[in-house]
Amino acid sequence: MALRGQRTIVVWDRTGKVFTALRRAAMGVPLWRVTERPTGSDLEQVDLAIATLYPTTDWRTIAGLCRQVPTVIISATGDRRDALRALSVGAFGYLDRGLSARAMRRAIRGALRGEPAYSRAVLGERIRAEISTSASRATRVLASRPRPRRST
Repeated sequence: MALRGQRTIVVWDRTGKVFTALRRAAMGVPLWRVTERPTGSDLEQVDLAIATLYPTTDWRTIAGLCRQVPTVIISATGDRRDALRALSVGAFGYLDRGLSARAMRRAIRGALRGEPAYSRAVLGERIRAEISTSASRATRVLASRPRPRRST
């Protein structure tokens, strides 16, 4: 598994298609593929987990993995809503399987250095949603407060 002092990535991929794409992308770090959700002993030896998202993948299982180790989700679904869901379950990143090998390599290497691996579009959408929620909350608070009375 992990070589002493070298970073290691576990790739949870039932079909092996994403794992093959990652190997072709020449990550420069050891990749270790598992077909079932990695367990605690597996995760003690890795710096990053990559979970492959297929239409039948259970989000609760992915959320559990995200709580244990920094996890980047690579999606084979193409559903943009999944990126926002990945943020909400605490994933360290969300990448589309259709990314070029170069972009995938840059994102994964960045994640190993502590940089979240989300696209600008996903982060922008999340920030806009947060700003909208904050603004509507502030408007409700201001509207519900009575005006102070002036004494004359």
